[in-house]
Amino acid sequence: MLCSSEILISEAHSLDRQVISEMAGMLHTGAERLHRLIQNFLVYAKLEIAARDPERIKDLQHGRTPYPKSVIRNIATRQAKQFGREADLKLKLQQVAVQISEINLGKLVEELVDNAFKYSPAGTPVRITSLSHNHRFILQVTDQGRGMSTSQIADLGAYMQFERRFYEQQGSGLGLIIAKRLAELHGGEFLIKSGLGQGTTVRVILPV
Repeated sequence: MLCSSEILISEAHSLDRQVISEMAGMLHTGAERLHRLIQNFLVYAKLEIAARDPERIKDLQHGRTPYPKSVIRNIATRQAKQFGREADLKLKLQQVAVQISEINLGKLVEELVDNAFKYSPAGTPVRITSLSHNHRFILQVTDQGRGMSTSQIADLGAYMQFERRFYEQQGSGLGLIIAKRLAELHGGEFLIKSGLGQGTTVRVILPV
């Protein structure tokens, strides 16, 4: 981004409109990516602080979403449009109240769906299902992407090790850590079934 902005500043007078427009688009995309990264840093920090405070955990667990179907559908549809993959999105959602605020449910869904689209090829389905089973809310996101190794899945539980890798990879995977933390702090479970070249299924189980 810095290189592109420096070129625009120093050579704007000699560039045609098309080039300026393309560079501006690149800068905008980079700025959006950086903004999302910073926001995720802040969310992650807040969750780690909350994890050490029983009162904050209690406040989190008092949240409730009476109509999660519309929250999931709206966010998943928006993510699909951002990737230009509306036709790849497959939804099968039940309407059941869940014990998590709409904001936190939305963040959880956003990160899981973003990850599914980001690491799977266009033309392959991203399936999102939600249902109630044994008084638990189950959200599942499945893609046919490159998958994750056993060690990569294990790293999701090793926060210090993951943070080091996070900096090296410029943010890759932080969304899954956020989703996992949100599930745990709401008294739920976060499960991943994946293998390299075999796609990924993430299942989140929350109280209803």
